Formats: sequence, C-alpha cells, structure tokens
Amino acid sequence: MSGLERRVQLLLDADRYERIAAEAKRTGHSLNAVIRDAIDLSLPADLMMRNSALTAFLDLVAQGPGETDDWAVLKERPALDTDARLSR
Repeated sequence: MSGLERRVQLLLDADRYERIAAEAKRTGHSLNAVIRDAIDLSLPADLMMRNSALTAFLDLVAQGPGETDDWAVLKERPALDTDARLSR
C-alpha cells in the first residue's frame, strides 16, 4: 500500500460507529484501519479493470458470431482490436 496522503472527514451514525469500534477492538486495529479494510473489500483496486473487461465481453457477445466462424480469424480478432486501440 502506498503512503497515506489524503485526509477524509467521515460522519457516521451510532450503529455504524459501534460496528467499526467493535471490529477495531476485536482485531486490535485502529478505527481508520478498519475503515480502509472495508473500502478495500467493497471497492477492489482492480474493479475498473474488471468492469472494462466485462463490458468488452458483453459487447463481443452482443455482436454475435460475425461474418465468419473461422477459428483462426476469431483467435486473431482480439489481437487486432488491441493493436487498433494502442495505435490511437
């Protein structure tokens, strides 16, 4: 994990605070560490990459089989798409 460099002020209701405080006490971690862990579990760092891959897959499925069912052409298509995106 990179150095901590952003400060956030967070307001919590009593129930949420008690849950975080109980987890901090149970684990021996600070409240801040418990909140950071909860963020990491809820919003993984690779979430954007996974969402992008899912969107690309769904787009491919929506396109259907296309003009050819030739395996060699189908295998080559992702590489061509990647080359096209990289050359922009």
